[in-house]
Amino acid sequence: MAYIESERMLEAITKALSLYIENHSTKEVFGHLLDSILDLSGSEYGFIGQTFYDDKGKPYLKTHAITDISWDSETRSFFKENAPAGLEFRNLETLFGAALKSETPVISNSPGIDPRAGGLPPGHPDLNSFLGLPFFHGNRFSGIIGIANRVGGYNEKIVMELRPYLTACAQIVSSWEDYCGRKKARIELANEKTRIDLVIDGTRLGFWDWDLINNKIVFNEMWAEMLGYKIEEIDLSIKFWRDQIHRDDIEKLELELNEHINGRTEYYENTHRMKHKNGEWLYILDKGKVVERDDYGNAVRIMGTHTNITNEKKSEKLAIKSSKAKTEFLSNMSHEIRTPLNGVIGNIQLLEETKTTDEQEALIQNLRHSSSLLLNIVDDILDVNKIGMGKLKIETISFSVEDIVRTIKSNFSSCFKTKKVNFEIIMHKSVPRFLLGDPKRLGQVLMNLVGNALKFTEEGSVEVYLDYDSLNSNLLISISDTGIGIEKNKIQRIFEYFTQEDESITRKFGGSGLGLSLCRKLVEMMGGDISVESQTEIGSCFKARIPMGRSQCQSIKEVKPEVTRYFEGIKVVVVEDNIVNQIVARKMLENIGCSVIVIGNGEKAIEYFRNYTADVVFMDLHMPGIDGVETTKGILSLKESTQALPIVGLSADVLSESREACFKAGMVDFLSKPFCKKSLVKILNKISQKRLFVGTD
Repeated sequence: MAYIESERMLEAITKALSLYIENHSTKEVFGHLLDSILDLSGSEYGFIGQTFYDDKGKPYLKTHAITDISWDSETRSFFKENAPAGLEFRNLETLFGAALKSETPVISNSPGIDPRAGGLPPGHPDLNSFLGLPFFHGNRFSGIIGIANRVGGYNEKIVMELRPYLTACAQIVSSWEDYCGRKKARIELANEKTRIDLVIDGTRLGFWDWDLINNKIVFNEMWAEMLGYKIEEIDLSIKFWRDQIHRDDIEKLELELNEHINGRTEYYENTHRMKHKNGEWLYILDKGKVVERDDYGNAVRIMGTHTNITNEKKSEKLAIKSSKAKTEFLSNMSHEIRTPLNGVIGNIQLLEETKTTDEQEALIQNLRHSSSLLLNIVDDILDVNKIGMGKLKIETISFSVEDIVRTIKSNFSSCFKTKKVNFEIIMHKSVPRFLLGDPKRLGQVLMNLVGNALKFTEEGSVEVYLDYDSLNSNLLISISDTGIGIEKNKIQRIFEYFTQEDESITRKFGGSGLGLSLCRKLVEMMGGDISVESQTEIGSCFKARIPMGRSQCQSIKEVKPEVTRYFEGIKVVVVEDNIVNQIVARKMLENIGCSVIVIGNGEKAIEYFRNYTADVVFMDLHMPGIDGVETTKGILSLKESTQALPIVGLSADVLSESREACFKAGMVDFLSKPFCKKSLVKILNKISQKRLFVGTD
């Protein structure tokens, strides 16, 4: 025998659905559902609640309807104020809490002795029996119906008979959630649009609002004014918008817009040209976002802004043009300074290989030091430019610390002797023989710091101390001098570009103001730091910490400089227009055994290789007429015998663009001027090891 009449249940469910469809009133709909289930089951009181979870993942119940079981004036007042908005039940150590935790029906016909019961507050109506019924929408736990005090208690059969009713409750709760969500979204959207309109009016942005369903678009007055129109003059249509866009920009714009509309990007952003009423092309920064999607995720509405960035674009183009002009100027200056320097330094090296008197040797040392300092200044200027453009790279290779120390001593010893200032480099035994890092940048830092100490020290000493922190893999550098020192309030300024302590220092001691600032940048780029302690008239101590790991290599193979004949019979062609550099290159190559032919320009070089070949070519990049890059392309395209010809670029321009141009043209290596015999040997060894020599006629 059925406890609950199906006709009455169907009638109750139908009425609840009708009430819900008509007015979405939770109080009326869920009140009816609760009253109906109490009537159908013969229960005295109960509740219907929705399930929620707190920030710790614990479930709790919020009521949509509850029987007023208040038993004193204070409780009645509380129910009157709070029950309509929903009461929250969070105590899980109760009968309804057991249903929340287990998500299964809870039947208790002896609540007074049931271990799951949490007890009743004083004055609460008697609880003779209880039935907690969880309900689900699909697999989602939606809520609980709790009913109490049925004569005869509750059983599994009643639970089974109430299942259709639970399904109806779950559907109404789920539908109510969706409705509330959409209503909240609409309210938020309306509020957001109001806020956006206020912001847009204040910032003078062009605004557009596109209804994708009806393909209608709205622009604000500023959008029209931006293009030189009044709002009443323009056609509020997608066609008008599209017609103003430059035809070369429309494809990319539509691609990026569709990517966002289809949900593949979080925002839409595009820069394109739009035509002003006067015919001028404006650069517009266009930003937008889909603000509404339907139940299937399809975009319904997208809103966005237009910003006129024409002036910024013009400034950007000027900056690019200026940067390009600056790069070209530095490239030309590098070439113009390094080309004669190559002649000077090359001739110094050739002189060193001849028999000289002690007096001549001293003069050669002075020449070497002066040319080295001049080259260092040129390198500093170029490196400052590279750092500014983000093009200076830090290497990590194995190198010998002793080699760098030897170079520093060689470059500065004669000058310290001339000044009668004691110069000493001390390397602690903890410093590994080989380190991993950038030897060129380390050498540059040491050259600048030692040169700075030399410049400002007239008597006393300059001491370089190298140590190694094995625990943190840091090379520690300390350079102390007994020079003029630095005033405390001016210490930080010395690390700024083109800055010295004051103008009198510049007049008395000279200097570019680049060395220390470049040191700081290089040290920081290598991951370290640099500081200085100083007292006027006592001296200064610069300290640097540079991360450098131990290298596992046991030796770095180098060709010994005292051996003079390496490449007997190797035929080398030098293509170079500068006469002094022709002589330097010829002598250096002949001194290591090469047979050398010098050609003065690109046209003659191409003509030469129509009939002859060589083992290797050294090609100057900057030549009148056909430059080295075009000459290389011409030679390599002549015939099969020249296609494998190893060509090495020679250039006084050391910017990365020149190197890239060399390799794109088909060259196998690059050698910057000024170069030394050791560099030539290294290049020829690489070519030999790779078996690139093509053989001579």
